[in-house]
Order: sequence, then structure tokens, then C-alpha cells
Amino acid sequence: FVPCLACRPVVDAYAFTPLDDGVTCDDSNLCTEGETCGEGECVPQTIRDCDDALDCTTDSCDPTTGICRFVPINSCVVNNQCIPPGSPDPQTSCRMCVPELDDHAYSPVEDGQECTDGNACTQGDNCQVGNCAPGAAKQCADSLECTTDECHPATGTCLYTPVDTCVVNDACVATDTFEPNNPCRKCQP
Repeated sequence: FVPCLACRPVVDAYAFTPLDDGVTCDDSNLCTEGETCGEGECVPQTIRDCDDALDCTTDSCDPTTGICRFVPINSCVVNNQCIPPGSPDPQTSCRMCVPELDDHAYSPVEDGQECTDGNACTQGDNCQVGNCAPGAAKQCADSLECTTDECHPATGTCLYTPVDTCVVNDACVATDTFEPNNPCRKCQP
């Protein structure tokens, strides 16, 4: 079936002849609109614009569905940006652009690779299924029963905080205890 040719015996009894220019037609292409006949051909007035404005994609329209397709060329498209192969995810070093695995997202790196989970109190952090898994907790212990021992996550510094006592020369001193050699000074936490 040719949309702009018709059997019109009055014009030619032995061949299909072109319809008049400007007659509405359908070229069976869902990526075109406003088709009209022109010199026996069905000519679209507009073609669907499938330009995503990215240099790293091949853009096209599927004529059977009218859906635009944007196929990355040796790159990943993440958040509407072209990402070169091997580029790490800015959120975590445990994912990177690997177009062969997924050209529309960052892919997990190999499990076990070193990473930093953002907590300086964990040691030996490593990648697991695209996320940074915390390693072992840093041990902070001053062996004094009168302190709470903790690690500061931003710096990794151990903090030893006396609880209702004073710590003098690495020893716990009870509240209101006078200094042995100076009765004018006493523990007041």
C-alpha cells in the first residue's frame, strides 16, 4: 500500500496515479506528524525531535512506537550527564561507570576494594556490592573504670571522659578528694 497513489481509471486505467498534493496521508511512521501528499509521496510536516543535547548518545525515534531512544556511545548517562568509562561515582568509590554492565548508572566495583565510609573510627573499610562497608571499630580503652571511652567519628581521636571523678596522673580520683600534698586543692569535676 502506497498512501499517495490510487487507482483512478479516469486518470490512468493501467497504473496507480498520485493523489493531489496536500491530501492528508499516513506514512505509518509514529515519529512524523502532519503528513500530506506531495508528488505521489507521503511527506511529513514535522519529525519528532529526539535530541537529548548530549554528545555521548545516538538519538533516534522508533517509527513503530514513536518513542525516542538515546543510546550512550562508550559512556554512561547518569543524571542527564555523560560520564566517561572508569569514572568513579562522586558519592562512593565503590561504584564506577562501566558501560558494558550498565550505561545508565554507576556499576559496583569488585568486592573487597578499599574505601572510606566517612567514619574515622572504623578501620579496613571495603566495598561490598557497590557500597562501602565499615571495617573493624577502632579500639579506644584507657583501662580506667571512671571514664567513658569513645572514638570521635570525624577525627578518629580517642576520647576519655571522666564520669563524676577526676583523672590525675592516669588514676581515678573521687569527687571532693583533697590533693595529698596540697589541702587547698580538691577534685571537683
